[in-house]
Amino acid sequence: MQLIKIPRISRGAQAFVNFAVPSDHFERGFISPEATGEDSFSKVIIDSDKMKVGNEELLHKELRAIYRIENPHDFNPENMDCASCHVAQIARVWLERNRADLKIENLWSQHAYKNAAHSLENVSPALKNTQIIRAFGYFGEEAAISQRVINESAEVADAVTRYLSSK
Repeated sequence: MQLIKIPRISRGAQAFVNFAVPSDHFERGFISPEATGEDSFSKVIIDSDKMKVGNEELLHKELRAIYRIENPHDFNPENMDCASCHVAQIARVWLERNRADLKIENLWSQHAYKNAAHSLENVSPALKNTQIIRAFGYFGEEAAISQRVINESAEVADAVTRYLSSK
């Protein structure tokens, strides 16, 4: 057994840290090592309180990256680093809750994964908790499912349907 190199960072491990208490924001947050490039986000997780006003252009760029990271048509485990994928949902949910002025619908309509055949609603009970980075599992007693897992599941359901229809 050997460690694989994580895409975008070429290392075998990556970490996410968030010192926020309570866990409804980001404080001194970071991904290490941080992947850089067009589809990266880091400013909102460093100190979300500083992102509550202004910074529209920067946050549009970061939100675009987040929607693309959650979209299985754009990224997969072969071309996206682990921590960015796991942290994307909590950063997006924070932005959606705290920055309605960003006119998120426009970015969503251009970059977010859509699939009319399936409900993509995430009903995980603790979506606001900025310390839950589970893709699929439990955080204490509560189920935690990431939007990425929901989107991937819709793609798998479509693939299974196509396969069964061809038989």
